[in-house]
Amino acid sequence: MSYERGWQAINLQMPDTIPHTEYCSHPDLVEFITEIDPRIKENEKLAWQKFYEMTDYDLLWFTNDGPEWKGRTTSMGHAEFREGGTDFNTNISCPFKTPEEVLSFDAVEEFGLPDIKQRAVFFEEMFQKGQSENPTLVYPGGYYKTLFSACIHTFGWDMLLSSAPLDYERFDKVLESFFKISMANFEAWAQTNIKVFICHDDIVWTQGAVFHPDWYRKYIFPRYKKLWKPFKEKGSNYCFVRTV
Repeated sequence: MSYERGWQAINLQMPDTIPHTEYCSHPDLVEFITEIDPRIKENEKLAWQKFYEMTDYDLLWFTNDGPEWKGRTTSMGHAEFREGGTDFNTNISCPFKTPEEVLSFDAVEEFGLPDIKQRAVFFEEMFQKGQSENPTLVYPGGYYKTLFSACIHTFGWDMLLSSAPLDYERFDKVLESFFKISMANFEAWAQTNIKVFICHDDIVWTQGAVFHPDWYRKYIFPRYKKLWKPFKEKGSNYCFVRTV
């Protein structure tokens, strides 16, 4: 594994071998390869570091949205993905009962705006710790609930899909409120010493786009351009990621 190789790939150069990163949450695999059980708390950090080394990672997939939002969000439960079904969750609840509640929602009023300077300090500490613990890897900054994922996290799929199409212009104001929160966090990340930033948003799903492409072009993509501007002005690299 190599910091240099990962950095070359980010800059669209040709490393000696194809750079490697992936998202892994399989403790049995880590234990099988490293012979160290990451589920034992005192072993966790060493096990994962050894795993990255032995599987030849060059860049870690990482995002951090700051402290958890304090306000109304939806629990959609979770299917079994991790080994042993440790992530299986049957807790399903949504605080939003009508489309009107969704269309009149203001994320800034609900969750508040972070202080950019304070959040930048928080992110910088997170980055420095992560990079120092993984000196041979490119350790990025990143944000997960950018726009669409913020809506999923807050409203859940059912209320999101049954509300937004009723009035796209009203829902645009809802998106704008989430954008303001993301913009503050993106500006904070841009003030840190990261060299690359991962912007995550689940704008499509396994069977394709959730809304008509024109909807994304009008309401989502222009906001991405604004969100990425602080990194572009700073000269930092950034990349867009979505997961299925």
